[in-house]
Formats: sequence, structure tokens, C-alpha cells
Amino acid sequence: MHRFRPIGLLVAFLVAALIALLFQFVSIASPLPLSAWSLNNSDLDRLEVMLKQHAILTDEDLREIDTRQLRNVLQGQRPERTPQTNEPIRTWFLPVAFIGIIVCIVILFTCYPARVFLWGDEIERYANTVQKRRVIWGIIISVTVVSVLSRFLFEGVSSWFG
Repeated sequence: MHRFRPIGLLVAFLVAALIALLFQFVSIASPLPLSAWSLNNSDLDRLEVMLKQHAILTDEDLREIDTRQLRNVLQGQRPERTPQTNEPIRTWFLPVAFIGIIVCIVILFTCYPARVFLWGDEIERYANTVQKRRVIWGIIISVTVVSVLSRFLFEGVSSWFG
């Protein structure tokens, strides 16, 4: 008779949790949008003056337009430099997450006893263990799914405002 071994399931969950945790630190960056290469209003005004002066732009005019586009790209892509006031708090995120994962694994190991004797008071105790196991797995899976989905939602929404 094949006995169910929770170790493989716990290892698979640990690997999935670590991958989900790594997704929190990896940015899903989209390529540079075409709008970043566009000219702003002052650049368009300057281009209009150039075209009124002469119908065919000179090499110097084209270089100036390219320089303005590159300046706009740098301005749009480089984040604002602000002092990192929350840096000490951010350093605790990873250890707290790992401690939480380890605590969940330890609790789950207590929910999978090596031997079960189902008679007398053990029947009720094992039923409580199975119920605790279901609740813990529900919490772990729902927290993992919510965190991964919230990361994708954050990346999607931030691309609209970025």
C-alpha cells in the first residue's frame, strides 16, 4: 500500500513560495514606450520655428531634435532621487518572510504524524489535526495567491502611472 508522504508536498510548496517571493523582487519591466521618444510642447515650439526658418532641416537642426528626444527619454526613465528613509524597514522583509515560511512548515509537520492509532480519544485528536491541516493549507495557499496576484496588479497599475 502506497503511503502518502507530505514531505514532497512541503518541498514543492517551499519551492513555489520561494519563487513567489523572488517575483516580489524582480521587476516585470516593459520596453521603452514610443511616447517616451515624443517631444514636449517646448520642443514642438522649437521645431515649428526651425521649419518656418527653412523647409529642409539641416544636420545641426536634426541633432538638436535628437538631443531633445534623448533628454526627454532620460527624464522619463530615470527615477526621482529621494532619500531612502524606509531602508531599515525594507531589510526586515526577507528574514520575516523566511521565518514565516519556516513556521508554517514546522506547523504542517505537526499536522502529519508518522503513525496514527485511530481508537479511543485518538479519533477525535486526529480529526482535529486534519481540520487544523486544512485550515493551515487554506491560509498558506490563499496568502500565496493573493501576494502573487497583488504583485501583478501593482505592476499593471504602475505601468499606467509610470
